[in-house]
Amino acid sequence: MKAILKAVPDLRLYRKPSISVAYLQLLVDILGERGIPARTLFKGFPMDPELLDQPQARLSPIHWTAIILRAMHLTNDQGLGIEHGLRMRPTVHGLPGYAAMSSANLRQALEVALRYAPVRQTEFELRFVEDQQRARLELREKVAIPVLRGFFVEDILLGVLRTVAVLLGRELLELKEFEIWFDMPEPAYFKQWRERLPPVRFGQECNALSLPLSALKLRPALADAQAARQAVELCERELSLIAD
Repeated sequence: MKAILKAVPDLRLYRKPSISVAYLQLLVDILGERGIPARTLFKGFPMDPELLDQPQARLSPIHWTAIILRAMHLTNDQGLGIEHGLRMRPTVHGLPGYAAMSSANLRQALEVALRYAPVRQTEFELRFVEDQQRARLELREKVAIPVLRGFFVEDILLGVLRTVAVLLGRELLELKEFEIWFDMPEPAYFKQWRERLPPVRFGQECNALSLPLSALKLRPALADAQAARQAVELCERELSLIAD
């Protein structure tokens, strides 16, 4: 924890609870499958395990980072962000996930992700860019990420990819027209994941999900106009609470 605090330029930006506890629950599940109980993960942290039973609870970026560092140490797995991202389900994202699942098409679902990303975390933002042939959902840092930047970028982008696959009722390898872009060099641990994923490109101009414009018209398997309206209304309420 002390090392993290030294690396943080402005503690006020990192102490505010902003990370949904749902992402911590997913991490706990992954470690549990590897034989590492939650009490071991939380040992030494001033955190009540009952926090996992509170759907609206949030963690500060500092605590979330410290827990991830502990998890990576316990598992000796530098690619933990990839697994965490690929284990994402739309429902892990809460109300925005339900809104995306019921959207009329993939474009609308990505617009939901753009608008309501702050409901689940506030350190990154998503931007949508189009040209004549392809579109990109770009991931941008809103504040400096001094520790574990690679983990967070891998986690979020692969989480988006996994969510898209679930929305469309496809397996990941069936998304051949989609690409994941990373602005960092390829890490050594990625080789074990490459054959399980659609095209992934490193050393790119930005971190993004790239897709053909035609894919934006694809219809999610659970598209439902009424459900989408209801989910968006609830998302708007939650977004207003964060803004306050």
